[in-house]
Amino acid sequence: MVYTLSSPTALAVDAACHPHARELLPMLRTAFALDDAARVALTAAAAEQPVEERAVAWGVVELLGAGQGTTFDVLRAAGEGAPLPPPPVLARTRLGAARDVARLLLLETGPWPTGVTAAVPGLGRHPAGAVALAAAAVGRWAGPDLPDEHATTLAAPWQAVTCPGDSPAGAAPDDEDGADQVLGDRATAVHDALDALRGARVTDLARIGWPANAWVRAMHEAAWTAFARGRLHAQVVAVLDATTVVVDRAAADAGHGPEGTGDPVTVRSALRTAHALVVGALMGDALDPDARDCLRLSDAGL
Repeated sequence: MVYTLSSPTALAVDAACHPHARELLPMLRTAFALDDAARVALTAAAAEQPVEERAVAWGVVELLGAGQGTTFDVLRAAGEGAPLPPPPVLARTRLGAARDVARLLLLETGPWPTGVTAAVPGLGRHPAGAVALAAAAVGRWAGPDLPDEHATTLAAPWQAVTCPGDSPAGAAPDDEDGADQVLGDRATAVHDALDALRGARVTDLARIGWPANAWVRAMHEAAWTAFARGRLHAQVVAVLDATTVVVDRAAADAGHGPEGTGDPVTVRSALRTAHALVVGALMGDALDPDARDCLRLSDAGL
């Protein structure tokens, strides 16, 4: 799988450089913070949606995905002689397509009520609530190229149960008390790290570097530790929260309005620091000293 719970930075960075990042990131964050009541509500809304309309809309997403090259496609073409795009254009390419996002949400956001199922092109049948969640996400991932009528169809069950703040009724809210349900005993440490990020300049975060492969090794160890401690969902939520802070701060630093985004090259560089900071905060009580100290290099950007 291109996107996994053990390496949420890939999904988060791709979402951060998406044209719809300011909408997509909160939606993905909520997907991993749903409680049982929210899953039941979304399943009920999905059961009322005409199957044919959703199938057509998802088919359009598949067609769009087939015509959009991934980062690997662009780099492979460059290796075969095609011109390499300018850095900002390359930075906005993504490792995965909408189907990869759907696969992650279908498999990793449960447990879902299983009485009603629905089909997903190329991915088989899954609980209807999970399909509705994945549909809303792929509609946004397909981005501005997806006609409004199909985006509306894919998002309909999600919109039917969405409350102010982009969370379905019954979902854990994005305030501190709600986040405690996902982040558990490490919520205070993660919130402190997020507060520190809000006060940092994105250009400062982007300047931090690590010795060769050190960041990858430390984040890999943190992911295995998160798996062993039952914190994979918490890790995804923390990483997506940090990504949202960086995207918002980058837009503010660049003088853009609420719909704007910052330079994608700088954002990608800054996110390595931001992700190390929050993952270190989440897993700091369980990591060995070398990995913990490596992730704490991110403090230099604050």
